[in-house]
Amino acid sequence: MSMTVYLAAWLAYLVAAAVLYRVYLRQHINDWFPNSARVTRLLLLVVLFSPALMSEQGNFYVAPSLMTLMFQILMKSPAGMLKAILPWLLFGGLVLWIDARMQRARNPHDEHETRM
Repeated sequence: MSMTVYLAAWLAYLVAAAVLYRVYLRQHINDWFPNSARVTRLLLLVVLFSPALMSEQGNFYVAPSLMTLMFQILMKSPAGMLKAILPWLLFGGLVLWIDARMQRARNPHDEHETRM
């Protein structure tokens, strides 16, 4: 695959995912998950925009994890499905940890009040 086709495919995916999130999903998250809209929004962004490392004939490529998972499901490869989900676990854990740190920094007194 040539580099221009590769970059064009990535650009098309990123634009489509951003439009999907902005136009449709962002408006409905509060209705679907009223108690956990912030966490749901973060996890949805992780699922849409996480990259996965793929290898083809000794060359490494980065592909969207969501597309990688769909391809592995079509191939019926349990090991491939696990490899496609691993970036979600890594980036999801990292994003949730950063969000928890930011929430704690914004509201330092809330943590002490809940312990008493």
